[in-house]
Amino acid sequence: AEGRLVFTHPVDGMMAYIKLSLMAGLLISSPYLFYQAFGFFKPALGQGLRRAVPLAALVAYLLFGAGVFFSLRVLPVAMRFLLSYSRPGFEAMISVNEYFNFVFLITLGTGAAFEMPLLLYFLAKIGFVSSRLLLRQWRVAIMVCLILGAVICPTPDVFTWLLVCLPLFGLYLVSIVVVRWVEAGKTAAKA
Repeated sequence: AEGRLVFTHPVDGMMAYIKLSLMAGLLISSPYLFYQAFGFFKPALGQGLRRAVPLAALVAYLLFGAGVFFSLRVLPVAMRFLLSYSRPGFEAMISVNEYFNFVFLITLGTGAAFEMPLLLYFLAKIGFVSSRLLLRQWRVAIMVCLILGAVICPTPDVFTWLLVCLPLFGLYLVSIVVVRWVEAGKTAAKA
């Protein structure tokens, strides 16, 4: 964290370490948790899904990890900007609890947003979206990215908001390429 963190409740300091440990533990152990969940549902899945689920879980984990990595790279820049409003007599005094909640929301939201290509891959696989539709709806996509950026990064500054919105739209463009790849695969399968 840029600057000083304070805690206002006797257990806040201890809880900060516990929250950090839980977040790191969940992130590190999630491949094993996905593997165990897959093992539980495996008997109910068809042969095609049995082969697709492990790869999809790996891609989901990598995309989520990329989102977390991105948010942790952007977070110091955002914090410097947000704390730049501090002046003598008007100093930031951020509680450790609020800081961890802020970091958790941004990293979780950005990690989830980075799942967009995988989500659109599955939607294209079942025929719900097409690359033509996604290209035609680019204005709507920009608006959705702006709204998602505001939800993921609930700060009043435009700079941090744009740092989140621009990669979201980039992911939308990557998703169009992924959907085209799915369409090419379907066309090749028909031939």
